[in-house]
Amino acid sequence: MGKSTMLRAFAARRVGDVPAQVSVHYVSQEVNLTEDQRNKTPVMCVVDADIERTLLKEEIAELETKASEGTLDAAGSVRQGELIARLDEIGGDSADRRAEALLANLGRRRLSDDIT
Repeated sequence: MGKSTMLRAFAARRVGDVPAQVSVHYVSQEVNLTEDQRNKTPVMCVVDADIERTLLKEEIAELETKASEGTLDAAGSVRQGELIARLDEIGGDSADRRAEALLANLGRRRLSDDIT
């Protein structure tokens, strides 16, 4: 098994004994960026790659729209609470700070002003 294959398997949790509370990410060396992505900072790209956070925020926004329209039912309200709790669990509010730290640990200099 090669390094890339092993890392993909590790990130997919097919090998190893990774605790559930540990996030594992694998970044391919070859990436084709869209024009929109090319105009983002590295931190923004890392944050955007957090699919769970993105999906949680989208569903929360949909439920908030329903709530503001007065069409959110009891089940929707419960779901909204669950989504907010999960977003808090995964540190949704600290995504930018964690992305900065992740990229700094990869040897990058200060990233907040970078545009790729």
